[in-house]
Amino acid sequence: MAVTLGQGALAGFDEPIRVLMDCHRRIEKFLSLLLRVADECRGEAMGSEYREAAESALRYFANAAPHHTADEEQSLFPALRRHADDPRVAEALRRIALLEADHDKADAAHARVAELMQRWLDEGTLPAAPLAELRETLATLHATYVRHIAEEDEVIFPLAAEVLAREVLIDVGRSMANRRGIEPNTTGPRCKHAQPNHHAKQDHS
Repeated sequence: MAVTLGQGALAGFDEPIRVLMDCHRRIEKFLSLLLRVADECRGEAMGSEYREAAESALRYFANAAPHHTADEEQSLFPALRRHADDPRVAEALRRIALLEADHDKADAAHARVAELMQRWLDEGTLPAAPLAELRETLATLHATYVRHIAEEDEVIFPLAAEVLAREVLIDVGRSMANRRGIEPNTTGPRCKHAQPNHHAKQDHS
């Protein structure tokens, strides 16, 4: 169950919308890893590749994914709010309020997933009741992300690319890079603290 990341060229922070979409692909990938571990190991002792996949996913959601949420809530969405007089943006802002609520719900779910998965890693097995809770929480997260990511990729991000001036997008990208402590024109690694296992190429989305 090797973790393969970093395939294809990643956008630089001068293309913040593409960076945000790259991050979505990694959220999908790491959530898929957690779902596979839960579905295929079924609370039993994990083999080394399953363990490494679980640990990589937990690191990603603990350390790297929060950058993505901050990118949206502290950088992109405020830039859009400055265009609230545009009817298209006004409608999008109503959707953005729901997307921000999704972030809060996802954070709580991820905290519980991390607690249950870490118990499994520490104890070697996971009893039936907490396993059922883990799988249910992961399924809920998956359903939330499917809807949430589609809304952003298909509606919010294209609108931002159309409405926001190039210099504004450059400022958004600069703030995203600063959040990670890296140069704004960097391509490749995105989220400073994600550290996939030795099967994976280095990737910080």
